[in-house]
Formats: sequence, structure tokens, C-alpha cells
Amino acid sequence: LRALPLGDNPIPREHLATIQQVIVFNNQFSSIKGRHQHFQEFGHNLTAEALKTWAADNPFVHERLVRRLNAPRGASEELVAKLVLTEDKLSLRLPVQQAPER
Repeated sequence: LRALPLGDNPIPREHLATIQQVIVFNNQFSSIKGRHQHFQEFGHNLTAEALKTWAADNPFVHERLVRRLNAPRGASEELVAKLVLTEDKLSLRLPVQQAPER
């Protein structure tokens, strides 16, 4: 689903914004996964790092990614989930933020 044509359906603005965020999340998740799938041996590592970077500064993406990876769809997503989710599967192992150079 790339877009959701809602036509003349009266949808509250806050619901519309949430629907749009979910569509963007799904498209971006699929894009990141697709860019790294062809690397057979280490594609899951590349996918995991890209997802962690994407989620680091966005609470919506962080929360949605935790839920998405707790229900992996296939072997490659299971490998990504093991790399990205914390032991309790309630959060993400985010990349370490480096201090800016002086």
C-alpha cells in the first residue's frame, strides 16, 4: 500500500495523520528490507543497522518497529529481530550516539 485514497470519507485529522504515518512506516520498512535482501550472507546485519538508525530519533518508528519485529514474517526478519530487539523484546538496541568532535 503506497497511498490511501480516502475520498470524501470524513476522517478526523488526528486519525488521518496516524494512518499516513503507518503507511510511511510500512513503505520505509519494506524499502530498507528490500535494499539489503540480495546480500545473502549479511543482509540481515545491514537491515538491522539501517532500522536501528531510522528508529533512533523517532519515537513512533521505535514503537512501531518493536511491534513489527515481535511478529517477524520470515526467517530474515527473525534474524533481524534477534539483532535489533533487546532480550525482553520490549525495546530496541539502538546505535551508540557518538559525542560531537571539538
